[in-house]
Amino acid sequence: MMAVFVSLPSLTGNCQASVSGYGNSSAPHIGAWSLVSYKYSATGNFVNVPKGDKHIKLITETHFMWAQSDTATMKVSEMAGGEYTLKGNTYTESIDYGIGMDNYLGRRQVFTLLVDGDQLFLSGMLSDGYHVEEVWKRIK
Repeated sequence: MMAVFVSLPSLTGNCQASVSGYGNSSAPHIGAWSLVSYKYSATGNFVNVPKGDKHIKLITETHFMWAQSDTATMKVSEMAGGEYTLKGNTYTESIDYGIGMDNYLGRRQVFTLLVDGDQLFLSGMLSDGYHVEEVWKRIK
């Protein structure tokens, strides 16, 4: 797998119009997504999802769900879901249920969401101060 390096602020101008279509069935963030790469600290580089790990995110018009599983055992190790809101590029998830997410249950997680074609970019700070940047690819 090829590494993906992205400067999220540079995409804001290109993606803002496509995300503002929220509220109709053609909203570009709605769909099934597979995590490609991530950076889970304020410093460092993006890394690809390790071989054997699978991260899937499903977004409907009102709810989201994501799960992390092991491709060898097909067992889910972590998952979360609930309702979300999208106002402009501000995407807020409410963690209403989950596995391995005890510290986040009942809390809201706020991200900047950008969509560019078949890629979705999330960037933000979790409720416990943990920095998150993720690159997702649309599952077709």
